[in-house]
Formats: sequence, C-alpha cells, structure tokens
Amino acid sequence: MTRPLVLGVLLFALSGPSAAASVQVTFEGGGTMTAEALEFRDGLAILTLPGGGLFAVSAKRVLEVREIAASAPEPRGPQGGPSSAPSPPAGDAARPASPAALAPAERPSIETLIRQASLKYALDAELLRCLIEVESGYDPLAVSPKGAMGLGQLMPGTAKDLGVEDPFDPAQSVDAAARHLSDLLQRSDGRFVPALAAYNAGQGAVKRWGGLPPYRETIHYIEKILSRYATP
Repeated sequence: MTRPLVLGVLLFALSGPSAAASVQVTFEGGGTMTAEALEFRDGLAILTLPGGGLFAVSAKRVLEVREIAASAPEPRGPQGGPSSAPSPPAGDAARPASPAALAPAERPSIETLIRQASLKYALDAELLRCLIEVESGYDPLAVSPKGAMGLGQLMPGTAKDLGVEDPFDPAQSVDAAARHLSDLLQRSDGRFVPALAAYNAGQGAVKRWGGLPPYRETIHYIEKILSRYATP
C-alpha cells in the first residue's frame, strides 16, 4: 500500500500562538484542528497550522469544515531558558528489550481494548491508537525514564487520579488513557494539538504558555502522533 505524503508536520511552537486561524476542521470520531488555511489536493486535506507548518491527512477523514473568526493570541507565560522552563514528561517510553513486548500477531486484543475504550468515551479510535503506539509501542510493561508506565504511559499520580490499580494491566491502562485523552480534548474544545500537548507535558504547562509549550520533546511527540494519524 502506498503511504500518502505527510507534508512536514512542523508546529514551530517557539513562534507562539497565531491569531489568524480561519477554519476549524472536524475529523471522523469528533476530533478537531484549527488551521489558517485548508486545501484539498490529490485525495489529501492539507492544513496550514497556526504558527506555521503543514499537516496532510486523507480527505476521507474530514467530516466538516467551518470558518471561524480570528481571535487575539492567548497570553503566554514568561519566556525562560532551559533552566527556567520545566522539563516535560518523556513522550516516548524508554522500553527495555523485554519478551513481554507484544508481537504484532498478539496486538488484536489491544486493538479491541482501543475500540471499546473509544466507544465508551466518544473518542477517535485512530487518534487513541496512534497515541498508544507512540507512547509505548504496544508494550504493556513499558516504563519511561520519568516513571510513566504501561500502554498509555501514565505517570503514577495520573494513574492514581484515574483510579488505576495496575498501570501494567492493558485493559486498565487503555481505558484510563482514553478517559484522560477524552477529558483533555473536551478541555481544549476538541483540538488535537493542545490536548496532546497536555497529555505529554501536563495541563499546567499548556495553561502556563497559553497554548503549545515550547518544549522540543512535546513538539516532536505531537508530530509523531499526527504523522501516524495522517496515514490511513
């Protein structure tokens, strides 16, 4: 199968939020993204993202396009260097080579959990699938250097808040990750970028910076998820 071209999913968070977003694109599953412009070409929907960069996704995934009025930029937190900006949580799990990592043939059970959790929390199943792939590579025993655990790479405090008793149990981890992501999407009016940024760096960082935090790791994390999401 030929993979469609993903046109530079570059978020350029360091340039700050843009006030010129002019369309809101709704995808199958209910997720949305704001864009300064939208073009349909060769079966792709090509979005010009606020702040710069392009994101291409199969046009079949676009359910609705709505014009939105330009708004003033949200206030940002104080600009700080590496010493003053808090370090975000690790986006990808640093997984030891482990026989517990599931082989592709063993993944259908996790795929079933993803579909069930997506229906339960009215979530885009493909977005959740891409998040879990980037977070843990489908390894239920994944542990990041920062201590995030399981398929959804939940930090201990987050897992406790979500009522997770065993973060390495696939069913609990997927369900909690879906519930957490669904909540973040609701808080961000369904916009993928701020919700994914909050999942990676924390809601506090998103609020402190008035949008996408200027953390290279968080930017790279979102790029990888959206790149996968753009591929049917």
